[in-house]
Amino acid sequence: MSLSRHPEPANADGVSYAPGSEERKLLKAALTEAENTTFEIPSIINGERLYTGRKSAQKNPWDHHGAPLAEYHQVDRETIQKSAIPGALDSRRKWANMPFSDRAAIYKRAAKLVETKYRWKLMAATMLGQGKTCGQAEGDCITEVIDTLNFHVYYCHQLYQQQPLKQSDSAYNSLDYRPLEGFVLAVSPFNFTALGAHIAFTPAILGNVVLWKPSPMAVLSNYILYQVMEEAGLPKGVIQFLPTADPTVVVEPALTSTHFSDLHYTGSSAVLKSLFAQIGENTQLYKTFPRIVGESGGKNFHLVHNSCREDIDWIASAAVRSAFEFQGQKCSALSRLYVPKSMWEQGDLKAALLREAAKMTHGDDVKQLHHPLGPIVSEAAFERFGEFLKNVQKDGHRLLFGGKRDGSKGLFIQPAILEANQDDKTATSDLLTRELFGPLFAVLTYDDSLPGSLEDVCDLIDSTSEYGLAGSFFSRDREAIKIANEGLRDSVGMFCINDKCTGAVIGAHPFGGARSSGTNDKANSVNVLLRFSSIRTVKDSFESSSSTLGACHIAEMETSLPSRTKAQTASTKRDQHPTKPQQPSPGPSSTSRPTTKLDVFVIGSGENSELGLGPRHTQAPRPRLNRLLDADSVGVVQVAVGGMHCVALTHDGKVLTWGVNDDGALGRVKPPSKSEAEAEEDEEDILDPFESTPEAVLFEEEIDVVQVAATNSAGFALTAAGKVYGWGSFAGGDGNFGFLHEKPPKTTERLPVLIPGLTDIKELAGGSDHILALTSDGNVFAWGSGEQNELGRRILARRRFETLVPQRVGLPKNKTTKIFAGSHHSFAIDTTGKVWGFGLNNFGQCGISTREDTGFTTVISPTVIKSLDGYKIRHIGCGLHHTVACTEEGEVLVWGRADDGQMGMPLETLPEGHIIFDSRDRPRVLNVPAVVPDLKAVFVAAGIDNCYTISKDGEMHAWGFSASYNTGLATTDTVETPTLVRSKQLGEKKLNFIDAGGQFAVATSPRL
Repeated sequence: MSLSRHPEPANADGVSYAPGSEERKLLKAALTEAENTTFEIPSIINGERLYTGRKSAQKNPWDHHGAPLAEYHQVDRETIQKSAIPGALDSRRKWANMPFSDRAAIYKRAAKLVETKYRWKLMAATMLGQGKTCGQAEGDCITEVIDTLNFHVYYCHQLYQQQPLKQSDSAYNSLDYRPLEGFVLAVSPFNFTALGAHIAFTPAILGNVVLWKPSPMAVLSNYILYQVMEEAGLPKGVIQFLPTADPTVVVEPALTSTHFSDLHYTGSSAVLKSLFAQIGENTQLYKTFPRIVGESGGKNFHLVHNSCREDIDWIASAAVRSAFEFQGQKCSALSRLYVPKSMWEQGDLKAALLREAAKMTHGDDVKQLHHPLGPIVSEAAFERFGEFLKNVQKDGHRLLFGGKRDGSKGLFIQPAILEANQDDKTATSDLLTRELFGPLFAVLTYDDSLPGSLEDVCDLIDSTSEYGLAGSFFSRDREAIKIANEGLRDSVGMFCINDKCTGAVIGAHPFGGARSSGTNDKANSVNVLLRFSSIRTVKDSFESSSSTLGACHIAEMETSLPSRTKAQTASTKRDQHPTKPQQPSPGPSSTSRPTTKLDVFVIGSGENSELGLGPRHTQAPRPRLNRLLDADSVGVVQVAVGGMHCVALTHDGKVLTWGVNDDGALGRVKPPSKSEAEAEEDEEDILDPFESTPEAVLFEEEIDVVQVAATNSAGFALTAAGKVYGWGSFAGGDGNFGFLHEKPPKTTERLPVLIPGLTDIKELAGGSDHILALTSDGNVFAWGSGEQNELGRRILARRRFETLVPQRVGLPKNKTTKIFAGSHHSFAIDTTGKVWGFGLNNFGQCGISTREDTGFTTVISPTVIKSLDGYKIRHIGCGLHHTVACTEEGEVLVWGRADDGQMGMPLETLPEGHIIFDSRDRPRVLNVPAVVPDLKAVFVAAGIDNCYTISKDGEMHAWGFSASYNTGLATTDTVETPTLVRSKQLGEKKLNFIDAGGQFAVATSPRL
């Protein structure tokens, strides 16, 4: 089993909530339940829930006179100083040293939990707590949160791969993207639940620890986000959840701590400037110069050019939506609309604005989903809007529409449009300069009959506001677009041409502005990740200089010395390289290629071409026959499953690959792009045909392949002569690790190469980013990434690239009969039947018991699994943090992580002491192997968090995490107990093999 790599994700799809739809019914039910509940929210420090008794309330703006939506227990300063900060720092090293693939898996799982289990809870919390309508909430707390989690995994992966261009034979040069030394203070706002996820979770993906102060007006939705991350596997203390109505309770202890390293903030400009000042005053206190990543206010504009006379309805709709959606409580909401006088005085644009504004209605019940507006978030904001509107009218600005308020039940405001006093074009009043954060915008006209009017209005916009966040220009004239683009270049950080200034999409529009709008670090992009990393440059040199003086100083001296021969020079260079390990002596191999042709069945999600069904098929909720691998015409005899790709061997010795080709995983080069005519024929393709269609790997020389293997982004072929060929790359915590020790670090092999030093190999087993090889005389060699001791030996950081050289594992000599490799842990069985394990053991997945639930434990060297004494183990399947095995008698054993159905049985039936519970008394780890009742198997396999078995009758059972149909049971819900897997295409066929990748699996059946 291997973990998935991190290809570019697709943006999450929202749902429509159309009348009569199932999602509309589910949402209304969740809203009703939440309306009738007052949620109790603790502070959470080091994973422990603190019910302090110092309660404050989050009100429901739909009914601000009613019962509060939630009550939260506030943290105090002493707890911050004595528990939260020390606890976070204690967690830092373990979290920072966790393999990136494990941190990524937590974020990926969290995204799935948001999409499934927690969807309706988050929707209800965001709508009721923050006053959002269903459309605004769906785009925030669901799709944007999912995108935040998925894209930051991808961005982090991309960042880690940015390594020095220059390498040499005499040194390895690399960049180590360390987390910051200390903690990050995260202060998130009320207006986007997704900003809670971004503010707190983005620093953490790089290994940072975080003190998170959520907004009092979004504390319920943010608490649910914390629960999501907790359930996904976030270790204790990595993020401290610190709700309080008084921000100074958290901010002051944090900013006066020696270990403060970064502020991640979204809120008002005034508060950001105040925090800047406090940090500046405290600089002498800090261990390191702190970073500041801040996004604050905006006074955003639309500028209309007179070439858009035919687009009045479009311009009006864009203005009204940008200004009034979510009651104008977006930092990018429209505040100023600049229109040509010729278009305004004719009356058509004014009429269109009023017509569109009249559509922006609100109801008095959150379940009236047809209304586009909801309430303003708080009584303070409600009163502030009224006072602001009254004052700007005193300045001579004319109210054209709306402005009425109704606070009898909910905090409702009719959106307002004002025509600006033309004497105030120099922007002296609050209407044109002050951010209101409410549903109101001003219209200003400019005389478009004057020469240079466009340049003048651009100058006016640029000089009017202290902010520099977002703006739009509407024009059909490309010359005018060029003028506006240049004239407004410094005015905003988000400039839209012919579109509204709100609605940035993660992956497409990195968001942020300068001036008083923030530090412009571009949230939701790879750029912002650099602000949470302290990069270390590492040069690992293989040569040492024997001279203190340079050549220019000793040139005359060297003329009197005898010259070296070329042979002497070459000999010296060889001596300066690290000594390679002894390799096994060559000998004959008894390995031969299987002959039974197989039907190949695929299961799960193939949105990244993993299923190999061709470019138009992406899912297999139940086992689906892969007709591109027909047993008669193709004749597959063996399949190996990687993270997001597969390698197959045919009866005539061909090697086929399909799936994601990141870092050369497929071992073949993509052909040149198709012509336009050919591309048009492929318009119906969903996937890349090169990746989604099984094709042959070409070898430079004729070889007799007898077995194939796969890791995350590599493939391997074992020959009848006992040699091993491979392609692709291995990955470490900082991205691409390389493939061959003889090549510079980070080098990807896109075509097959011979792995040096290996002979007499008879079997391969691929893990996540490491691989094991078993020799004919019973010894085991391992190579790849060894950061979690999955190679069975301690790795020194300065010699970490030497793990690319196959070295013998410290198992009893000439005694090993079977090998099994998991994501970061491995097993071997010796001639006496003993099982040896090594590698990552943070959830007890190696089968070595620990009663200390500290996590991040590794088994450095091969160790006998004493808990398996008495069992004759036949086969082992290794998941991410759990393991499944079967015995010669057919019993099925499980152990390791147990919080998402991985164990396949009710854990309360097991002996006391065999289960480790978390702080909420939920089963977390099965510490001792246990027999799954009423289940027999002759073959087992494990996915990331699920299990598969095959019985002697060829029947398959599956259980565990199934968000991508991983179990083949046509469900995305977790399957708690072993369940028989059937499908129409599978019929009565008997299976003999299954293995799983990131979100898919492959099974085979002998063609009789």
